[in-house]
Amino acid sequence: MNAYALASGRRPRAETPQRLTVGPPRPRWTPASHLVLIPIETLGRAALRTRFAITPPWEKPVYRDPEDEGT
Repeated sequence: MNAYALASGRRPRAETPQRLTVGPPRPRWTPASHLVLIPIETLGRAALRTRFAITPPWEKPVYRDPEDEGT
Protein backbone atom coordinates (compact mmCIF):
# COMPACT_ATOMS: atom_id res chain seq x y z
CA MET A 1 0.00 0.00 0.00
CA ASN A 2 1.47 3.37 -0.91
CA ALA A 3 1.74 6.37 1.44
CA TYR A 4 -1.09 8.33 -0.27
CA ALA A 5 -3.51 5.43 0.21
CA LEU A 6 -2.55 5.18 3.88
CA ALA A 7 -2.92 8.93 4.49
CA SER A 8 -6.20 9.31 2.58
CA GLY A 9 -7.81 6.17 3.98
CA ARG A 10 -8.55 4.92 0.46
CA ARG A 11 -7.89 1.38 -0.50
CA PRO A 12 -5.70 0.96 -3.57
CA ARG A 13 -7.09 -0.98 -6.50
CA ALA A 14 -6.06 -4.62 -6.47
CA GLU A 15 -3.64 -5.58 -9.18
CA THR A 16 -4.70 -8.75 -10.93
CA PRO A 17 -2.74 -10.55 -13.61
CA GLN A 18 -3.97 -9.98 -17.16
CA ARG A 19 -3.74 -13.68 -17.97
CA LEU A 20 -3.18 -16.89 -16.11
CA THR A 21 0.33 -18.26 -16.04
CA VAL A 22 -0.93 -21.85 -15.94
CA GLY A 23 -3.81 -22.95 -18.09
CA PRO A 24 -6.73 -24.92 -16.69
CA PRO A 25 -6.23 -28.69 -16.52
CA ARG A 26 -7.53 -30.76 -19.39
CA PRO A 27 -10.60 -32.85 -18.55
CA ARG A 28 -9.75 -36.43 -17.61
CA TRP A 29 -12.37 -38.92 -18.61
CA THR A 30 -12.76 -42.07 -20.67
CA PRO A 31 -15.60 -42.26 -23.17
CA ALA A 32 -17.91 -45.25 -22.81
CA SER A 33 -16.90 -46.46 -26.28
CA HIS A 34 -13.35 -47.13 -24.96
CA LEU A 35 -14.47 -49.29 -22.02
CA VAL A 36 -14.68 -53.05 -22.09
CA LEU A 37 -16.52 -54.77 -19.23
CA ILE A 38 -15.38 -58.32 -18.45
CA PRO A 39 -17.53 -60.45 -16.12
CA ILE A 40 -15.40 -61.76 -13.24
CA GLU A 41 -16.90 -65.23 -13.73
CA THR A 42 -15.14 -65.52 -17.11
CA LEU A 43 -11.65 -64.94 -15.69
CA GLY A 44 -9.23 -67.84 -15.37
CA ARG A 45 -7.61 -68.98 -12.11
CA ALA A 46 -4.38 -67.07 -12.79
CA ALA A 47 -6.27 -63.82 -13.33
CA LEU A 48 -8.29 -64.32 -10.14
CA ARG A 49 -5.05 -64.80 -8.13
CA THR A 50 -3.62 -61.48 -9.35
CA ARG A 51 -2.44 -59.20 -6.54
CA PHE A 52 -3.37 -55.52 -6.78
CA ALA A 53 -1.48 -52.50 -5.46
CA ILE A 54 -4.53 -51.30 -3.54
CA THR A 55 -5.45 -53.25 -0.43
CA PRO A 56 -9.16 -53.36 0.40
CA PRO A 57 -10.04 -51.67 3.72
CA TRP A 58 -11.20 -54.90 5.35
CA GLU A 59 -7.72 -56.40 4.90
CA LYS A 60 -5.98 -53.53 6.72
CA PRO A 61 -5.12 -53.76 10.44
CA VAL A 62 -6.90 -50.47 11.13
CA TYR A 63 -10.19 -52.09 10.05
CA ARG A 64 -9.97 -54.49 12.99
CA ASP A 65 -8.28 -52.04 15.38
CA PRO A 66 -9.19 -48.34 14.80
CA GLU A 67 -6.27 -47.24 17.00
CA ASP A 68 -3.69 -49.02 14.82
CA GLU A 69 -0.88 -46.77 13.57
CA GLY A 70 -0.97 -48.13 10.00
CA THR A 71 -3.14 -46.99 7.13
